[in-house]
Amino acid sequence: MNNLAGQLGHHYKLFEYIGSSSAETVIVALGTSANVAEEAVLKLSAAGQSVGLLKIRLLRPWSARHFLAALPRTVAGSNAHGALFLDVTGAFAAGVENFNAAAVQAFLQGLGNADARFDFKIEAPATAAHSYSSDVFEAIVWDQQSDETENIAPRAVKLLESQGASSVQIFTTTSSISVEPISSTHIRFSKNGAHTQQSPSLVNTANYVAVHNIALLESYNVAASIREGGLLLLNRAGANPSIADLTKEIPDAVKRQLFARKVRVAVIDADKIAFNYTQFRGQRGEYRNLALIALLAKLWDGVDSAQAIRELEAGLSATETDNTVYRTKLGALRTALKTVTVFNAPSEWGFALIGGELPKYFQPSFALKKLTGLEEEEVEVVGKAVEKYQPALPILFKEAFALQSALRPDAGEKTFTVHVTSNTRLTPDTYERNVFHIEFDIGTSGLKYDIGEALGVYGQNNPDHVQEFLAWYGADGSQVIRYDRVNEKTGAIESEFRTVSQLFTEAVDIFGKPGKKFFQSLIEHATVMSERERLGYLASGEGADDLAKLQEEETVTFADVLQMFPSAHPSIEKLLATIPNIKPRHYSISSSMNVHRTSVHLLVVVVDWKTKSGKVRMGQCTRYLVGLRPGTAVTVSVKPSVMKLPPSHEAPVIMAGLGTGMAPFRAFVEERAYQKSLGHKVGPMVLYFGARHRAEEYLYGEELEAYHFDGLLTHLRLAFSRDQKEKVYIQHKIKADDTMLANMILKQGGAFYLCGPTWPVPDIRDALISSFSKFMTVEEATEKLESLKEEERYVLEVY
Repeated sequence: MNNLAGQLGHHYKLFEYIGSSSAETVIVALGTSANVAEEAVLKLSAAGQSVGLLKIRLLRPWSARHFLAALPRTVAGSNAHGALFLDVTGAFAAGVENFNAAAVQAFLQGLGNADARFDFKIEAPATAAHSYSSDVFEAIVWDQQSDETENIAPRAVKLLESQGASSVQIFTTTSSISVEPISSTHIRFSKNGAHTQQSPSLVNTANYVAVHNIALLESYNVAASIREGGLLLLNRAGANPSIADLTKEIPDAVKRQLFARKVRVAVIDADKIAFNYTQFRGQRGEYRNLALIALLAKLWDGVDSAQAIRELEAGLSATETDNTVYRTKLGALRTALKTVTVFNAPSEWGFALIGGELPKYFQPSFALKKLTGLEEEEVEVVGKAVEKYQPALPILFKEAFALQSALRPDAGEKTFTVHVTSNTRLTPDTYERNVFHIEFDIGTSGLKYDIGEALGVYGQNNPDHVQEFLAWYGADGSQVIRYDRVNEKTGAIESEFRTVSQLFTEAVDIFGKPGKKFFQSLIEHATVMSERERLGYLASGEGADDLAKLQEEETVTFADVLQMFPSAHPSIEKLLATIPNIKPRHYSISSSMNVHRTSVHLLVVVVDWKTKSGKVRMGQCTRYLVGLRPGTAVTVSVKPSVMKLPPSHEAPVIMAGLGTGMAPFRAFVEERAYQKSLGHKVGPMVLYFGARHRAEEYLYGEELEAYHFDGLLTHLRLAFSRDQKEKVYIQHKIKADDTMLANMILKQGGAFYLCGPTWPVPDIRDALISSFSKFMTVEEATEKLESLKEEERYVLEVY
């Protein structure tokens, strides 16, 4: 040890003593627990109490002589023989319930009791409300591994650091023993020059506790670690729950503690918010986690919520190159802040039945991935490589194999084959945005659609890119893969055959965006240690920020990740089982089947962006669609929608469309024109259309002007935001027509529809409430708008 001192810069001893030189009581500790004990001993020694700590630096080989030499002479009865070594190896352990500096301090102060040496517990005094100053704030964040919310706590620490906290500490414990592995992350931060404790220990008096999956309340009494007057955030399915709903869901033991500690309870459905903002695009997990980190910033005492939220919004602005994604994420964040419900624990919870006590914490274990099956491999193989002659057998012996023809047996929904008849760009070739109109011939496919429905397009990968990847990966594109599926109706096993090239072109989302689980799945396959360590880091909570940069700033694909870690080389079968299939992309249908009986039309904008490193990316499905030529066969499905015309042809229809959000309204106008041609009396139609520039983005402009001239489209309100000095949006046009709209909706039974990005929704909502307020109070107007939503007369299809 002496020889190493010069190289290490510190003189380490086998046994290091800290505390009073005349101590009569000495704690012996090793590992992390020694840091906890040191904090308590230094505090008591400074107060004049004769206590000390002996840190064990080297357990093997054991030296009783050095152990005794390190103790103060004032320690009576020291004996290094017998069971002493076993006593030392069973020393205090950190990271478990009740073990912290305050608890050790209370234990040392209580050693004067006659029976303390034989019967004692390590715990902080029950009367201690909060161990630190009013400038120290604590939080606990509970997560379930499968939810992938573990990166929220590290992101919170980043926010705290940016706010100039005096000190910040984060400490995570994990339990992998349960079926669903869980973790609790303990955060402390201080302000105004105060300091948190230096040793890692569980938080017992948190200002803020977040449970990101309400199911965890069934196993742990999270309320027992909240300080009086603290706040508990619950993420649960279902917005605006009643007290009765929560009374049923929250265990009695938790309810009693919440009332006794006068805890405020906040409830949010972050998953629903994420779902609403990612119906057409985006990863729900990203949006849910963004909502939850925003609520932490708003609800945790001590955090400058206004500054933190500004930083979150600024971070979105800096990292999101796609304005639509930026707007939807901003909408999700702000929706979470507006819709969170906060209330005081009701008095009836104080009378919950006694019994059914729950543990405060879990016993920590090593962080392991969830076990998915003890009898099988960790990754379930659903496709198997077979001999190339096998697909020929069902063709040669049709009766024996009961051969059937199916378009997409993996789709799980009814699909149809349509053929491209035209593909026309609507914006100028020199314009930055490529918006195009594409038409498909339905033929004899049997496809039928109603007004407002969406067409699900099963996009395919570029064959050339697929072949490049397979060549790099060393895969045989002609290899045949057999999939065995159980027919849910008959129970019979049905087999499907495809080649590897066919799978990677038509089905496997190899150029899609991977989640954390994909990085985790590659760890066991990496043969180069540096790659294995990097994968493990990215899949951990510690690497959450770097993983987010890869996913959000560089938008890496599955293929990119495999090329980043070439030694991680799963078999083709395992790769097929790990990478999800391409999901259909849904586009609002822009035609009426009564007008176009043998075709279906779409209005599409090419989704492309540039990554932070300068690489140009393009959306998988728009890349596929924009290059389609007449005659090409395309697999599609039909998805129902709430975008339906009113039952009465005479009811006013108010439509608000932004960009390609014009699609369903073209169908609406065509359908009303058809009804008018049959001799039906049709009601007024109002269209608010918004885009950037009239010259480049007046989509279907000639058709709309003709319908307006004919009187079918009674009011045509155009808002081209960048054609004048001051930006004008559709919400400004809507506000200007407030009296007309109130009459149409309230007195004539009209319906209002919005299709497009989410960002104008709050302003449009406010404009409608303002217009209704001419006939009622603001409160009544707000309630009226909500009732219209229930009646499907206020319909939003936003993304």
